[in-house]
Amino acid sequence: MRIYSFNNHYIGTANRKFVKSAIKELKAMCPDVKVIDRFPEGIFTFRINLHREVFYYRLQENPPIFLRHIHPIDRMFFLSKGIFPPDASARAVTSLSHLIKPGRKISVQARRIPGEYDYTLFTFKKKLDPVLANEHYGIPAVKKPDQILSIYVSDSSAIDHTQSATCQLGECRDGPPTSWEGIVFMGVSTPQENLCEWSGGQVRFAREDRQKSRAEFKLLEAFEVFPIPVEKNGFALDLGASPGGWSRILLQKGFLVTAVDRAPLDHEIQSEKKLRFVKQDALHFRDEPDKYHIITNDINRDPVQSAQAMTAIAPSLKKNFPFVMTIKLTGKSFEKILEKVKKRLEDVFDICGIRQLFHNREEVTIWGVRK
Repeated sequence: MRIYSFNNHYIGTANRKFVKSAIKELKAMCPDVKVIDRFPEGIFTFRINLHREVFYYRLQENPPIFLRHIHPIDRMFFLSKGIFPPDASARAVTSLSHLIKPGRKISVQARRIPGEYDYTLFTFKKKLDPVLANEHYGIPAVKKPDQILSIYVSDSSAIDHTQSATCQLGECRDGPPTSWEGIVFMGVSTPQENLCEWSGGQVRFAREDRQKSRAEFKLLEAFEVFPIPVEKNGFALDLGASPGGWSRILLQKGFLVTAVDRAPLDHEIQSEKKLRFVKQDALHFRDEPDKYHIITNDINRDPVQSAQAMTAIAPSLKKNFPFVMTIKLTGKSFEKILEKVKKRLEDVFDICGIRQLFHNREEVTIWGVRK
């Protein structure tokens, strides 16, 4: 099995409907970025003519909105018939020994294109953890790793053999073997360099029995990804609260919640002692000044109107305390709409982050603090 080395090559991941926007963000950083191959589920390989440290610095200085996750391609090899990908990856990791820091926590994160396989993604961790621990003195981990060993596996059907630049870059300029069934990309990086600690940026949560809506995952992910402060026993305002999912999460965080919506809340949520329900259009709700320690907004309305509601209620948020809101990306001009929303919010808020999170669909999440 021949292992090929790569420099300045990466795998990017975005919501499949917004891959073009993610690539546009990369080109704004480096105009000559070259997209190589595209895979299902918003995954693509690209080459960028920047030193790795410079590239990561630019990503930190200007965090992307739509590029959810990246990881480097340090090594690549082809899979022939009969080769078991987890076993082959365990052998190939030796070529990455100079990148693996001894005594540090390292997490194995494997992905593959959809299909039926005779192994699970956990098999990679099971095979690689002993090698990382015994041969490279790494400390196998799942959460809060210092480093991540990323693996992406594709079968040959996802790549056009005659057009693929992947098979003609790095050290493999002579092209792939005459017969191959798959391809494996491997790279070592930090969670910060990957833009997200979770594999592929897929922040997962277990569904709870009391969960009221899928939308709860959006707020949970915002608290996971962004450094949003939580004020225990503080006051929270939840605009557009129905059926009550975000209010439930705020209650779990220890807030006393005012939930506002024209539609009713779930009966179980509405009966919570630490919740006050106001049946009113959230766009027109007003309250006393400097009352709340956080304001959340998942209003399913026109984005500019939703931003106007935020600026109108801003005096009720204590200074330097956070807000979290979603912006629905509708139509082809969503980038212009997003710019309008940002300008509107910036009158009264410092925007700290904008990301299309894994649990966002055709929307982005914005968080910041009141000026």
